[in-house]
Amino acid sequence: MTGRVLVTGGSGVLGRAAVPRLRRRGCTVDAPARADRALLDPAAARHAVRGAAAVLHLASRIPLPARAGEAGAWMPDGGPVPPHLRSAADAERAVPALEGTATRGVVLRPGPLHGPGAWTGTPDPRRGATLRVDAAGEALARALGLPGGVHVVADPAPAAGAPGAGA
Repeated sequence: MTGRVLVTGGSGVLGRAAVPRLRRRGCTVDAPARADRALLDPAAARHAVRGAAAVLHLASRIPLPARAGEAGAWMPDGGPVPPHLRSAADAERAVPALEGTATRGVVLRPGPLHGPGAWTGTPDPRRGATLRVDAAGEALARALGLPGGVHVVADPAPAAGAPGAGA
């Protein structure tokens, strides 16, 4: 696929990995700076996506490692969907509604990231299967050719010592 791709979060960890790969595939990338996008304003969001062949919504509110310990930075397991993940949950719920239409919805669920810009430079065995940042960028670029649906993306083998990694 070529054409204009709108990338929210283009300056983040995943965006920095995906944008050059999209350009190498012949895409024109529109990655507005955080200050230049008003995605919570419905009219501004409609304007931003108008004419785009695809949208990679990578913007998130995941706290930086230095703030991860602050009260309220993360919701407890089993709690309500944290605000920083609501757009992902909304996207997953919307994908089935697109079946049979001219629009294709693809949602990627990456494993925990490791590598440049991520919280850790190497796989964390406590987190199970993880995903290198560069592999995540490649998966995002390739996602433009995937069939609609929700796809889990992780390195094929869990880190040594992780649950399911074997003895």
